[in-house]
Amino acid sequence: PARRAPAGPPPRKEGGGAGKWLALVLVLLLVAGGAFAYTQLGGGDRQPQLNEEVRGTVPEAIDSFKQLVEDNTQ
Repeated sequence: PARRAPAGPPPRKEGGGAGKWLALVLVLLLVAGGAFAYTQLGGGDRQPQLNEEVRGTVPEAIDSFKQLVEDNTQ
């Protein structure tokens, strides 16, 4: 009896790549929309406190800057 050649891998379906790209774009849009909504709905409503003027000596200016950073990172 004649032997049959082993079956190769199943044929690939063409056109599946477009669906993956569409899903990627939709996920990116959802992430961007969520970030935008977070900033607009008060998620980032804390404003930095700025010192108008710094006067005095260099050590005083450094202390003032350190205090400014501490006030805005708590």
